[in-house]
Amino acid sequence: MNYFIIAIIVAIVLGPIMWMMPSARQRQQVALRQYALAQGLQIKVCDLPQSHRQRVRKAPAMQGVIYRLPLANKRPITMTQVYCLSRTEFVSDQFSPQPEPAIASPQADVYEWQGDSLAAMEAEFTAALQHCPASAVAIEYSAAGVACYWQERGGNAAVDQIKSALAALREQLKQGELTS
Repeated sequence: MNYFIIAIIVAIVLGPIMWMMPSARQRQQVALRQYALAQGLQIKVCDLPQSHRQRVRKAPAMQGVIYRLPLANKRPITMTQVYCLSRTEFVSDQFSPQPEPAIASPQADVYEWQGDSLAAMEAEFTAALQHCPASAVAIEYSAAGVACYWQERGGNAAVDQIKSALAALREQLKQGELTS
């Protein structure tokens, strides 16, 4: 009987401690974010951009993360616009909603500008988004830099994909004189 009482007391003491320990998914996210920080990306937890359809239906926003690559300018940027191209779910018939594809493919993707449109660079934004992992939702360009909204599905290879896509887009924007 004494051993049973001791076991209950130990369980009562250790229960809250174990509850506060991070889960395996949380440890994976920390490792992924540390790797991204080491690669020069800035990280921010945020709500993912919603498609027009989701905004009209007032769907709750999904939680995601922005991985941002700062602009490599020596002078401050005074632009106030934020250009964001998002990948929306593919719907074959506008009146019958289809589930979102598990793996995004270029022929199934539908793209939508959030807010201001940067039509002159739409092909570059689309290419950058297609080079990101399938869980990437949007590509953004603002005074803070170029960024990718995503759901953090994948490992270090996904972070490398995002960084290379953002670096290529940043260079194309620099060549297009849009960073001044």
